[in-house]
Amino acid sequence: NAIKPAILLITLAVLPNVSVRSLEYIRRTREAIFGKTLEDLIPKGDERDSQLAGCKAGFSKLAEVYSSNGVGKPYFYGTVPSYADLIVGAYLLWIKASLGHDSPEWQDISGEWDGGRWGGLLELLNKYNVSA
Repeated sequence: NAIKPAILLITLAVLPNVSVRSLEYIRRTREAIFGKTLEDLIPKGDERDSQLAGCKAGFSKLAEVYSSNGVGKPYFYGTVPSYADLIVGAYLLWIKASLGHDSPEWQDISGEWDGGRWGGLLELLNKYNVSA
C-alpha cells in the first residue's frame, strides 16, 4: 500500500480541522490504542521526512504499473478508467483533504511526484465527478 508509510502523518494532519467533539473522541480512543498523546504520535523532523519518502516510494512503484501501459494511456488499465483508478483517486483526495490543498506536501505529491502523475490523474477523474 503506497500510503502505509505515512498513514499517521496523513491521518493526524486533519486534526486541526475536526470539531471539538470529534477531537475529544479521537484523542480518547487513539491515545488509549497507542499509549501516547496525539501530539507524540504526530511525526516530526526526520521521522516525518522518512514517512513521506516511504510514501513517495510506494507511489513510484504504483507509477511503474501505470507507465507500463505506454504513452498516452494514463489509467491503470490504459485508456479507460477502472475501479483501480477510482481507488487511487479516493486515496489522493483523502491525502489532499488531510494535508490541505495548499500544503507543500500536497503540492509535491500532486505536482512533483512521478512527474505530476497524481495531480494529473485527479484532473482526468474530475470529469467523472471525482473531485474535492
